[in-house]
Parts: sequence; structure tokens; C-alpha cells
Amino acid sequence: MTNNLGPQPGYGVAGVLLDGAAANKSAGVALILSLLICGLGQFYNGQIGKGILMFVLMIALWFVLLGWIIWIWSAVDAYKTAKAMNLRYHMLLAGAAPISPRG
Repeated sequence: MTNNLGPQPGYGVAGVLLDGAAANKSAGVALILSLLICGLGQFYNGQIGKGILMFVLMIALWFVLLGWIIWIWSAVDAYKTAKAMNLRYHMLLAGAAPISPRG
């Protein structure tokens, strides 16, 4: 047996269901950025359109005292997205073969 990080002869290849982008992102940074400015955590995660939409919704709903709901949603979403992207990134680094959920 060798110290190679790939599939070894006689062993199957590990398959992992990966849906979405994989990147080395910090969930804590995404959360803090979103708490500072609504949608900024989504920008950090590479979801520009989603960040703009959340910022615009927050501004629009702020006048009816519901903008804070979008702001909290933005922070939670940024945290969860960054955590999932980081997990997929580390699984790919570990040598897991991605399996597309769409076939």
C-alpha cells in the first residue's frame, strides 16, 4: 500500500453527493458581514444577486417595520451557506468523488 491520496487498487471510490459551490469560506465571517450590512455575507459567499435582493427587500420593508426580518434571514442564510460551501470544499480536498444530484 502507498501513501497516495487517490483511489487504491481493490478499493471502491468514495462518492459524496455535492450540490452547490465548494469554497473555503468562514461561516463566522459570513455571519458577521451580514450582521453589519444586510446582504454582505451573501456577497462574501459569491451570491451577488441574492445579496442585492436581500438588501433591497430589507430597505423596502424597513418602512413597515419588517426590514429586521430580512436582516436576520440574511445573516442566518449567509452562515448556513458558508458552512455548506466549506464542508463541500473540505470533502473535495479529502478526495471524495462528487456525484451530481441531477444525474
